[in-house]
Amino acid sequence: MNRDTEMLLSRLCVDVVSASIGEITPECVQRLSAADQVIVLYVIKGDGVLEWTGGEIALGEGMVVVIPNNSQTILRGYGECDAAKDGATVSAAPSHGTTSDNAGKLVIVSSLVTASAGHGLGFFESLKHPLVEDANDSLLTLIFGGILNELENPGIGSKCIVEALMKQVFIVLLRRTLAGHKNFTPLYLTVANPSLALVINTIQDSHAERLSIPNLARMVGMTPFALTQEFERVFGESLLEYIQGVRLYKASNLLTQTDLPIKSIAASVGFASRSHFSRAFRKRQGEDPTSFRKNQANCAIEFLQDRDSDQLMLIVTRR
Repeated sequence: MNRDTEMLLSRLCVDVVSASIGEITPECVQRLSAADQVIVLYVIKGDGVLEWTGGEIALGEGMVVVIPNNSQTILRGYGECDAAKDGATVSAAPSHGTTSDNAGKLVIVSSLVTASAGHGLGFFESLKHPLVEDANDSLLTLIFGGILNELENPGIGSKCIVEALMKQVFIVLLRRTLAGHKNFTPLYLTVANPSLALVINTIQDSHAERLSIPNLARMVGMTPFALTQEFERVFGESLLEYIQGVRLYKASNLLTQTDLPIKSIAASVGFASRSHFSRAFRKRQGEDPTSFRKNQANCAIEFLQDRDSDQLMLIVTRR
């Protein structure tokens, strides 16, 4: 893997919104859905089935399943349910060892996660069906062991450690996907194409400057037409639209993570005026920068208030 590909992957930012260890009692049901995050499941022990719109996936010990965002799925355990009920029967599982308490139950780690290397480079962007891997004899077993330890023994820095470990999980999944030639997302396609990775890194590093398509094409030995066509194939938008998207993506982060004036943010991402920036931002986000900043702050407050009511999960706060 060349330098530009490694640099692109170094930009990958993983945010674990929540993580928990839980159990599904036999023949009982847990409904799973998330609008903005993927759901990452790791089966500690037991057997079960994951039902989704495309069919069923049999679950067993050591399996890793990534469920796309906006998916409606149902998780079921196997066996007889002691007290049959409708709906979810997830309870805390403080130990993942084999005990009489969790015998016959499906014990899992469940996480809500976002992962992106920048605009258009969501790790699981365009994922249409669950991604399934067997972790029994791989590096994934060791990595999830570290995640389990943090969930069972949380302390200072647990969020940072869990996110660092989850990033390792995603890199291992990336390796396996590339080895199997299953390149189905823009990030996978970019990692597999060093020329495209170089262009992406240049845009990421110089987004505030005037970027010329002919210069970008010359840098990787392509014609402007060929480069533009490749961008449209991979990202579903033109190169100019992609550059604009990178600028607005950077601006979104600055709006939520800093108190910088909007005029300063506009200038820092390459817009000549606040009015031009606000029009472009509204067109892409559906709201102006001021409203976006306010709404994101309100979401963070609601999230922090909800965390005290859920005793079954190690909730890690958003940045």
